[in-house]
Amino acid sequence: MSLINRINMNIRISLGIGVIFLFGTCNLISQNSFEGVIEYDVKFKMLEGFEKFGVSNDDFIKNLKSQGEYFSKVDYYYKGGNYAFETNLKNNIRKQIYVSKENNIYFFENDLVIVSDASIDLETVKGNTPKIQLLDKTELINNIRCNVVKVVWKLGTYYYYYNSEILIVDPNLFKGHNYDQFYRFLEISKSLPIRIVKEVNNLMVTELTLKKFFKKKIMDNVFDIPNLQYDDDLNKYAQPHQKVFVKN
Repeated sequence: MSLINRINMNIRISLGIGVIFLFGTCNLISQNSFEGVIEYDVKFKMLEGFEKFGVSNDDFIKNLKSQGEYFSKVDYYYKGGNYAFETNLKNNIRKQIYVSKENNIYFFENDLVIVSDASIDLETVKGNTPKIQLLDKTELINNIRCNVVKVVWKLGTYYYYYNSEILIVDPNLFKGHNYDQFYRFLEISKSLPIRIVKEVNNLMVTELTLKKFFKKKIMDNVFDIPNLQYDDDLNKYAQPHQKVFVKN
């Protein structure tokens, strides 16, 4: 074999090893992604913008409770690129399922189901690109030292708190999940959030804070979608990136 042929063969072997190593590393990261249950405590708070209308925070919470809409806990179930969550509402079925192979989010409320295309960020579509920033600060949350990612939209601001050594995930499992800029956050954090703070136009803040988590094998049927029927009347009022269904 000539010297040139030997060099070419060595290059091909090196490239092959490199590709195998790259795919092996990616598979290892994906396999090590968190699978299990995360429980968050939930808090709601009205801000000054809402109180100008004569609605206090206490009145708001009482109204939610009287209508059976108040919840104080959510459980997230993660497996691969899928997730689901359920609230602790007593008289109301409120849950959400993200199916990664479709890149769709299913919002369930009793028999009503709204299917949202997770690739779409509404403000981005309208030309208002959100600003995403890793803040130059850390905060201690339940004895966990957290970095903070800030996402600013025209209509509100999110703060994602994370620790890159806890709840580790492969961001590529959620590639294209532009809803809430979740994928962009995961690109920075490489881990799931410890706390999420959602501020809406100086009106209201919703805060989810990690209470506990545990690793366990999640059954695939957690992410099953029931048979749905398209509702012509309700879809007249749906957003362009959403479709409305009812359970059969």
